[in-house]
Amino acid sequence: MKKIAFFLTLGLTLPVAAGWTEGIGYFDKQQYSQAFSEFKPLADQGDRRAQYYVAYMYFNGFGVGRDDQAGLSYLKKSTDQEYEKAQALLGYLYSEGRIVPKDKIMATKLYEAAAESDDDDALLNLGVMYYLGDGIDRDVPRAIGYLERVNIVNKPIVGRYLGDIYQYQDTPDSRAKSRKSYLQSAAAGDIGSFHSLAFMEQTGRDDDKNLDIAVKYYTYAASRGYAPSQYVLGAMYANGEGLPRNIITAYAWMTLSANQGLDVAIEGQKQLAKDLTLSEIEQARKKMIEIQTTVIGKVESPLNPTAVVAETGEKPSKPAEQQRKKKSRRSGGRRR
Repeated sequence: MKKIAFFLTLGLTLPVAAGWTEGIGYFDKQQYSQAFSEFKPLADQGDRRAQYYVAYMYFNGFGVGRDDQAGLSYLKKSTDQEYEKAQALLGYLYSEGRIVPKDKIMATKLYEAAAESDDDDALLNLGVMYYLGDGIDRDVPRAIGYLERVNIVNKPIVGRYLGDIYQYQDTPDSRAKSRKSYLQSAAAGDIGSFHSLAFMEQTGRDDDKNLDIAVKYYTYAASRGYAPSQYVLGAMYANGEGLPRNIITAYAWMTLSANQGLDVAIEGQKQLAKDLTLSEIEQARKKMIEIQTTVIGKVESPLNPTAVVAETGEKPSKPAEQQRKKKSRRSGGRRR
């Protein structure tokens, strides 16, 4: 069974009980047996934070044999004490039907309880559920209200969700709001937002379209392994759109994307193969190896910090990964 690896952040603003700091330190170093030994007595004494950690460790078999029912018992104890992280995690379990019966209404209630404490996971999941109408009545304004409360540094993907929602709203400033959200999310480290920015540049109006910038955004996302961007680069090379037409390079990028299982890329690869000789396919294979060596993981972000500030009116934050590492060094906090 897949491990439950989610919802694992918490603030350390409350007085720390004996063993708590030690437990966090061990957990942060992935010394799970020692961490469990510190957390378990605290959990049994009623510490709601320790109960949450013990539940998490039981669910994943970290430092203790996997035991979903024991984990669920501790998680419910933490939830009964209104610990927002436990409420959000139990909400997720009900939403997905994992360990407990699937119940979207119960999931929504738990998320809303956690959202009262501004828990980012609960806010994000509520926003997505209301936007999609996932088990509850669709309510776009309510979805936006929840998503706009999420800390974009902790959850960079939220800017992409908001960008998508804004983009399809029929308002005078919807495009500008969408672009701003994508920029904030990209600056915080969400690779998919680079793809979304590229799409806006590629498909914009005549006075708001820049294929050169689109290629830069797509290339950066593709270099970070983002399959949709790899596919689009393949299509752009195949069509000569914004890039010199090159069927060999097109097939190479399309193959990289197809290798990740992207259906549209698999189909595109098949279509391109019809126009290639065996010799050209071999050339494309060598080109793919060249891309993997010289491009993948090697392209720098095309975002200009000065431009981000000018357009969003906000100082770009460090990517979430850097923020979490800094927090971990400072307080022993554990990243998700």
